[in-house]
Amino acid sequence: MSRWLIFAAVLAITGAVGLEAKRVDELRQKTPRLVERILERWADSLPELSDEEIDILVAVEDPTFWDNDGIDFRTPGQGWTTLSQALAKRLYYKYYVPGLQKLDVVLFTRFALIPEISKEDILDAFVAAAYLGTKDGRAVVGFASAAEAWFGKPFSELKRREYIELVAMLIGPDEINPRTNTLRLDERADRIERLVAGECAPIVPWDVHLNMCGPVTQH
Repeated sequence: MSRWLIFAAVLAITGAVGLEAKRVDELRQKTPRLVERILERWADSLPELSDEEIDILVAVEDPTFWDNDGIDFRTPGQGWTTLSQALAKRLYYKYYVPGLQKLDVVLFTRFALIPEISKEDILDAFVAAAYLGTKDGRAVVGFASAAEAWFGKPFSELKRREYIELVAMLIGPDEINPRTNTLRLDERADRIERLVAGECAPIVPWDVHLNMCGPVTQH
């Protein structure tokens, strides 16, 4: 009986792996078009980030963005959910369930998104499609729309601090935004200012809120 149970378990695992591989292959074929649709849809409002703005976004959300393969479980801060994975959630899910679908997101990012899309296009698509809260009953999507919604001005006219506040919102835009919780927004933006200035660093890999901003390690 135990042999049959083992055999059944092996078959189940093999079948699951096969289905997952098939799904990854299907998504990989669809990915270029999915990204193209995002870039086409938001082409007229896609903001042109300065080098400094890109550096700030990457430092907070995905410190190893330019070098990783969409996966980073070692870097303190937001590295556990990379920019590429954040985009994958937007591309492949209508409703993403945190925790339950994390492994799928990692697989889809590594084997469907990264092989097909350049890091530059991943960054552009993320900036175009990032969810940045809800205002007056409408979802705010993309940095350009967020600049208008939260600060009443075009993205190109944002002050440096206002841009940092948009980046600060990414961790939880429904809870941290200029309307619902200015105190938490200010606190997080202050930590980001210190982070990008090299004055502190997240202490542990899972410190996604940058609440534990410790001394910078000297090498």
